[in-house]
Formats: sequence, C-alpha cells, structure tokens
Amino acid sequence: MAGLTLNVSHAGTPMPSDKPFKAHSRLSPEILIMIFEVLPGKDPSISRLRLVSKQFNDLVLPIWYRHVVLNDRIVDFSSSDYNYETAISYKMQVKRDISRYAQHIVIKKDFHERNLKNLLLSIASFRSLTISYRVRGTPLHSSVKTGGSTMSPGPSMDAFLLHLAWFRNTWPNLRICIENLDTQRWQMPQVEALHDSQVMSLKIEEWYKGHADPDLDGIEVKKLLFNMRQMKVLHLNAFESEATMSDSNLSAADRLPALEELVLHGYDWQFSAITAVTFWNWSKITHLELIRVTILPFLRTVPPENLLHLKTFVCDSFSRREPSNWDEANSLLCKLVRRVLDPEK
Repeated sequence: MAGLTLNVSHAGTPMPSDKPFKAHSRLSPEILIMIFEVLPGKDPSISRLRLVSKQFNDLVLPIWYRHVVLNDRIVDFSSSDYNYETAISYKMQVKRDISRYAQHIVIKKDFHERNLKNLLLSIASFRSLTISYRVRGTPLHSSVKTGGSTMSPGPSMDAFLLHLAWFRNTWPNLRICIENLDTQRWQMPQVEALHDSQVMSLKIEEWYKGHADPDLDGIEVKKLLFNMRQMKVLHLNAFESEATMSDSNLSAADRLPALEELVLHGYDWQFSAITAVTFWNWSKITHLELIRVTILPFLRTVPPENLLHLKTFVCDSFSRREPSNWDEANSLLCKLVRRVLDPEK
C-alpha cells in the first residue's frame, strides 16, 4: 500500500517515527466497523476503543449496546448510588443508547414491572429476549449475595410467563429464550402460557422432579413441549436426580417440533424404536448432547438415518447397569459417525 509505513522492532516495540501516524485516520467508517465487529460485544477491548476518539465511540456504541444484560441502574434506578444530577444525566444517556441500539436483552432478576415494560417498549430494534431464572451452579431457590444486598435467583414466573401473550402482541417476531427454569415451581397457568408462545429456546433444570401444582404431572409437561411449535433449542437437565424418559402416556399423534439443538443430562432412555422416531422429530437436529444418558438404548432406537444433519455430537458411556455389550455400543456409535460423515453410504 503506497504511502503506508510501519516500523516495528524485533522485540515487538514500535520504533519512533519522524511523523505521527494514525492508521485508522485513513480507514473509512465502514472498514472500521467491520474490524470492530470481529470483537465480542462486551469484550474489554470494545470499552477501551470508546475512549480513543469521538469517532470510535460513535462507531462502537451500536456494538456495545447490541446485547444488554439489564441491571438495577438501568431499570430500577436509585439516586442513592450517585450524585443526583450526574446520575440522572448518565441514566438518561444510557437509556437513549439502549433504546436506539439494543437488539438482544437478558433479564436475570426481578425488576419493577412498569419500569421494565417502559424500557422494553422504547427499544427500536427489539429482536430477542433471554430470561434466566437462576445463577447456574447455585442451589435451587437460593438467593445470591451481591455486596451488601441479596439478589433474587431469577424473575418471578408470574411476571414473565403469564405475560408471554403481551410479548407476542407487542413484538410478533420477538425470539424468547428461557434458561435455568426450575419446573418444581411450575403451576398450570404458567405451563398454559407457554403453549404456542414465541419461546424458541427452553432450558429446564430438574425435569420431572415434582411440581408445586398437584394437577401438573408429567403428561401435562409433555403436552407443553409438543405445543411449543417455534421451539428450536431444548435442554432437559436432571442434575440432582436420575429420571426416566419413556413413551408412557404418549399417543401416536404426539410429536415434538423439529429441534435444531437438544441437550439431555441425566436420563434413562426408555423410548421404543417407534416412539423414538415419531415423538422425537430429528429432521433438523444439528447439535446433540447426551450426558449421563443411557447411550446403548438410544443408539438402538434412533437409526443413523435420522441424524444425518448432525454437526456436533457429544456423549459419554453412562449406563445404570454395568453393560456386558460394549462391543455393540461401540459398533452402533461407529456406524452413526460413518453415516453422518458420508450420508451417501
């Protein structure tokens, strides 16, 4: 490139130049944005780039605020933490930036409902909402200490699950992800609210361990899954107990939506060969994880032909009983891998 010179010593330290040179001054804003886009949205480097110049700050702001994890300072503002005038100015600027640039919102705790709704309604390009019900790795229903205060384990179900119709009516194309949801607290109204909702990703903790509502049994929860027609990602985790997955209480018409990602953790797979390919819809699956899942029954009932779109497959050698037929498991696993790698065979 004519006219562009950069002197660098062997030790990696820039050598002094006779004339000050700013390489970015010759790059168009479009090229700079492409460079900035390579960095993750909340990478510390993004924050430092905002301090370089006003031009950099203006270009980086849309990346910095694209993915926002809400906190009290943004939603439920309290002037006790700051100088009042400075705090008001800061709060209003942050809210303006969020309204203008935010696309993906993450909620991990309770907020004042009216304040939260007003903030969400102000967002110009609201595309996805993630609701995380507890901090991963903490006991269920526990609270998390943050400094001198106590943070609730996650948003209340009444505040969110019962308002899914409001989200659907306000943002028809909004994608909703629910993470770390503890079904022990479920009641029938919350389950019914999820039917035909915009939830595209559902990650459940302690599946089938028991529910607060005596009318809510495994049958209703299974019905929930095949009524969530937009769901693409499903995680069913039984970390604290071993659970059984079978075709009991299923009819021939019951069928899950076509999932793209499925993670099962801690289950004894007891589906029949018929139900394993009728209830479970494998037509679009690209990511499959089977951790502490009885792998041999799974491989026996799900033929490789159903998993030809796999890009990622993770499993272990878990079995409730010490198997005497590891040769069969290894053979079926090799058959699956060979078929996925070469679908024409």
